[in-house]
Amino acid sequence: MRVFRRSADKRRGFTLVELLVAMSIFLVLSFITIGALRLGLTGEGVRTAARLVQSKLEGARDRAIYNSKETEGKPRPVGVRLLVDPNESTICRSMVYIESPGRDESSVAQNKFVQLKRNGTDQVSLVLTGTDWATLYDRGLIGPGTVVHVWDLSNITTYPLTIDPDEFLNPLTNEVRLLWKDTTPPLHPNAPAPASVGAVTLALEYYIELNPDVMADEEALELPQGVCIDLSNSNLPAGWGSGTGPFSNRMDIMFSAQGPCVGDAAAAGIIQLYLCDFEDALQNAQPGLSTIPGLDLDGDTVDDDRAGNELGMTIFTKAGRTIVHPIQLQSAGDPWQFGLEGEVAR
Repeated sequence: MRVFRRSADKRRGFTLVELLVAMSIFLVLSFITIGALRLGLTGEGVRTAARLVQSKLEGARDRAIYNSKETEGKPRPVGVRLLVDPNESTICRSMVYIESPGRDESSVAQNKFVQLKRNGTDQVSLVLTGTDWATLYDRGLIGPGTVVHVWDLSNITTYPLTIDPDEFLNPLTNEVRLLWKDTTPPLHPNAPAPASVGAVTLALEYYIELNPDVMADEEALELPQGVCIDLSNSNLPAGWGSGTGPFSNRMDIMFSAQGPCVGDAAAAGIIQLYLCDFEDALQNAQPGLSTIPGLDLDGDTVDDDRAGNELGMTIFTKAGRTIVHPIQLQSAGDPWQFGLEGEVAR
């Protein structure tokens, strides 16, 4: 009887070279997968942020129109304030609803009025009586640059007088200095003549359109993590700031009861907001460029790719209309062309 014996199977392990090759392939695939996933998430985050900002702006416009039908008296504009990030002064990552609180108005009969006082040639101030401008100033409702509409003695015509942007209320004299240059006709017919230093007018009525304030019980809307509005590469109204800033703490996009924008936004005609990855904004990635000029963290002498996606938002302030659109490559023309010609982002 023959006995057949099966020899034990020989187990063959991986060689060192095979292990290294397998690990290399695994690492390459991992990096590709993680990179694609991150880009996808960032791209979705930018799209989500754009929809949120657009919804916020359209909501403010709708509120302004609705309020005009539900409230008595002069309709109050409603809008959105872009908030500068407290840690990065060139980006915005949150916004909040705001509205106009109305007017501060005088009443000579109730001993609340102003007087024009001559301090010297081209130097005129407002002397305040019965007003509470210090409180309004502390709340941000008035300040340097505020326009005071002062009536003439007949209360027929008002004259817009601008508070000196370099200073505000002098608590010792209760006076506010104005931007003034004597002209013919004068900025106010009842102002004392240049030679009459120290002279003041009779009591004058006035009104001020107060600065917008945050709506009651409203909390700021935060953009998705890792996404922001890059203020440096946005096209903003004059006076809001540009380049590296500083940027205004009152970047207010206000809508009237009829729908169009009012205030600084209206004067701009078009506002263009640049939404992108937070890291790209910190590296000053330019709209329409796939790489970041001058950034070479890996040392390969080639500009590094941007980290995430980008989208533009164009606000046509005369119509109160907002659209979200792709950013065109700079090599193909103006990065903002799609917004001006109407191509909408998907």
